Amino acid sequence: MKSLRARLFAATLAALALTLALTIAIGGVLTRRQVDRTQAANIAGRADDLALQRREYVNYTTENKLSGKVRILIQPRASFASLVPDVNRSSDGQTTYLGTYELYSYRTLPHRGLFLLRPASLRSAARMSGRRRRRSEGRPTGTVGGWVGGAAGAASATRRACGGRPRRTPKAWICESICACSGGA
Repeated sequence: MKSLRARLFAATLAALALTLALTIAIGGVLTRRQVDRTQAANIAGRADDLALQRREYVNYTTENKLSGKVRILIQPRASFASLVPDVNRSSDGQTTYLGTYELYSYRTLPHRGLFLLRPASLRSAARMSGRRRRRSEGRPTGTVGGWVGGAAGAASATRRACGGRPRRTPKAWICESICACSGGA
């Protein structure tokens, strides 16, 4: 790189690459935070619904069941002392349960506690199940092939969006609509 033009081109390319990397990293962090907030809100709503049902139809049985990715525990309040800050008050938050990082929602019931757990991230969900079901689990499907797969997907989307051959012409669509409305073939 002897010429000024080549050095400027290399510097611009490096700045572009750095900007792109920072944008992707910040987007990933913000997306993960939003997903965690949404999951926490969903589990809190589900806990409220289950607690309301248990208060209306009181029974004193204990439960420990798995519903999808959510573990539902109904036990005496004292059994949750190590997992929640105060067993006599409802709360939401994050805790470690059986070695995995979990989002929780705790609600008090008459003489019992309702404790819902959900893995805090897709990685801990994979650890909880013991294996990944698909290779693409936890990543957008378009990026499974890496940069090549992403470029192929972008090229495909661009080709379809920018003047690709239409599947049906407006004239054919109008004819089909008229025939469908009039009942004729």
